[in-house]
Amino acid sequence: MVVRQEINIMEYKFYGKLTLDEYIQLQKFKLKYFELKGTIILLFIPVLLFLCDVIFLKNKGSIFIVLLFIVLIMVLIILVNASIIDYVYYKKAFKNNKYANQKCVFTVNKINIIIETEEYKTVLNKKKIYIIAFDKDSIYIFLDRNKARIIKRRYLVNNEEYNNLVLFIKENYKDNIN
Repeated sequence: MVVRQEINIMEYKFYGKLTLDEYIQLQKFKLKYFELKGTIILLFIPVLLFLCDVIFLKNKGSIFIVLLFIVLIMVLIILVNASIIDYVYYKKAFKNNKYANQKCVFTVNKINIIIETEEYKTVLNKKKIYIIAFDKDSIYIFLDRNKARIIKRRYLVNNEEYNNLVLFIKENYKDNIN
């Protein structure tokens, strides 16, 4: 990793390559971040309807009990699918994804984030970045809802450099952070 500081230009330059587990982490983060929010809202609709039926209409709610049971079965199926079947799918997708299998060189400065491999170069200015999100050991840079790049803590020399990068991104890309 190289941290370059010239006149008013601060720049982080480092590289890394995703592992299968990190690729799966990225896919699950995307799922949780974008898709699960809508699913949770949809799951609460039958519960709210049931409560309205019992409280305001003073019915026993038998139709909604059946509906609630069906929704719970669907949630169980989704959870089983997410934990077992998705691993096989993600493993195959990781092997077929040429971008995930390459070493990426990241350059982060106040103006843009550059991601380079042997085959491509992506220059992301603030307008091209959909959202930047963080978790305990990763920075997720979303180009849209389905495309993301991940910066892992291990790509940087130490935890202090990673924390400085997180602060730098939060300060300079605050309009892209959700």
